[in-house]
Amino acid sequence: MIAYHELEVIKVDYNQLDIISSIIENSGRCLKKILFKPYDIVDLDDFDDVDFNKSSLNFIRKVYENCPYIEYLSIIFPSSKEHFIEFEKLLKICQNLKSLLIVLWNRDEVETYEKNGEELLKILIRSAPTNLKEIRPGDEFKFSLESLEDFLEKWRGRRALSIFTIDPIYIREDYKKLIDKYKGDGVIKNFENLHYLDFIKYCDNASFKTNMNGSNSMFSDDSDTETFTNEFLNSIPEDSDEEECSSENSNRTFIHDYPNSNIITTIYYESGGKSHSRKYIIHSLGIYPSNVKKIKRTSKNCPEYEIPDNYKVETTLEGYDIICETNYSSNGTVKFILNWKDSQGIDRYISNNNSASGVGKDFLMLLNKKTRISGTILFGFDIPCLIEARKSILIPINCKNSFTALTSRSQQNKRIKLLAKDIERASQIILKQQNFDNTKIRYIELEIGDEIVGIDLSKVNLDFTRIRQDAVVCACDEALIPRDRYRHLAAISPNLEREYQISNRRNEISKYMETIIPIYNCKIELDNVQNNSNNSSNNFSNNNSVNSNFSLTNDQSGICSYRSIKDLLNTLIPIWKKKSILNIGDNIKLKFGGDGHIVTNKYSHVMFTMYLLNEGDEVLKPDKQYW
Repeated sequence: MIAYHELEVIKVDYNQLDIISSIIENSGRCLKKILFKPYDIVDLDDFDDVDFNKSSLNFIRKVYENCPYIEYLSIIFPSSKEHFIEFEKLLKICQNLKSLLIVLWNRDEVETYEKNGEELLKILIRSAPTNLKEIRPGDEFKFSLESLEDFLEKWRGRRALSIFTIDPIYIREDYKKLIDKYKGDGVIKNFENLHYLDFIKYCDNASFKTNMNGSNSMFSDDSDTETFTNEFLNSIPEDSDEEECSSENSNRTFIHDYPNSNIITTIYYESGGKSHSRKYIIHSLGIYPSNVKKIKRTSKNCPEYEIPDNYKVETTLEGYDIICETNYSSNGTVKFILNWKDSQGIDRYISNNNSASGVGKDFLMLLNKKTRISGTILFGFDIPCLIEARKSILIPINCKNSFTALTSRSQQNKRIKLLAKDIERASQIILKQQNFDNTKIRYIELEIGDEIVGIDLSKVNLDFTRIRQDAVVCACDEALIPRDRYRHLAAISPNLEREYQISNRRNEISKYMETIIPIYNCKIELDNVQNNSNNSSNNFSNNNSVNSNFSLTNDQSGICSYRSIKDLLNTLIPIWKKKSILNIGDNIKLKFGGDGHIVTNKYSHVMFTMYLLNEGDEVLKPDKQYW
């Protein structure tokens, strides 16, 4: 946990109560001033009753737990009983409190304003510190004439009190008479009705913006942040191990109101307790392109941050105000640029195509500084609010030609791949915004002109892919669908497997079958074949089914191919056993058949089939015939 050592002043213009509470908790218990304009607190811009009630209650508790010396305090909370109890507890503990700016947020419940005023006055009488000399109640507190007179009477004998309000009711004649009376008695030092800007003016008083007697202070506006930055900003020592991956990166605290304000302040501490601060002024947010690059890592444990395109940020280095830029070139490389004015007011710039830390190193070398700077810290690549803002931007495709104008299939495929990456990134953002957890888009179908294009965003499952391809191969074989016809079918249905994929899978199956049921070659003597052929010719001469002049020619060498029945049985018997067609001890009954009777000059092969008669009538089915 980061601690803001001996911090005495917090003055912020725009921030969240939770962030201010966190700073208070780690302030070292030395705070004397907590100043902010209650109506400008960020919580109220996107108001949520539950969150605001919780954060305001936590803020009150953090103050009385961690600020025993508080003197000037701005505070805002709803008018619930629990909040008033905690507020009274704060007054009892913080006895050094001198000035209080208090505002209630009640969703314009005007009917409760007078009740709020009575409750505040009762609490002040019971528990106000003896040092309290000034209160600035918001217009949610209305003091009736009777309750105000009762309060002032009971305040008699204490320190004279100054009351500043923005409610014009107190300029009425009856109120003026009452106020003048107690002014004369020394109960009231000052009672004024102010314009709102004057009412919160003490939050902007210059005396609260300077460091008194070397004390520390924290500010969030432009000039104050610069004072704080100049006090704590130091270059990284030469022996520091800070590269693109810095150990301090993960410990940085970011103070901001982005995008309402383009100023972001970061604070981090070294292991020895030395503090560093840096202010960023965002000139251009930039975008993450589809071919986004990431910073170079020096170890596997380093976080990787993406580098935006057209990003421009202003910061300070070695006393110079520098503007850091990143630009992507047409070939995808990133150019890191630093712009600044030298001591003579001349515009200077330096660039580096390797890394952000490289251009920072080049800048320091020009100044003859033996120091180093992390590119991530220099450019602010790790600022969370900027990262989220860029990821919410839908990036247009940066191409000159339309998809239909591309004539090369490879160019079209590259464009579709880039589109798939952009769709996947944008869909993740949309699904996250709609609270779809563990959800992603698997498949998208596009109609581009007359062509249908399918984009598969799911991760490749090789087992599932093979099952689909095997099913298609089997269907094509059983239905006798040739390659060309399947190619036409797949062209109109992009969710089908591509024909070349089916062809490759068919070849894989064939090669596998050749290993388990190999094909053997043998040579038959031509003289024997010739004699057998003549005998066959005589046998079939009566039915004229073959040519009686059939004979082997010289180009028929007598080489033939066959498969071994033994290899076939070695493959089929385990299948039959698994399906309980065969059991241990059963006799195997096989029937062999073929079409050798049609072997002629036109047909020079024999289709050989085998049946397992143990299957009964099932052998009549085509899938039970093995050939």
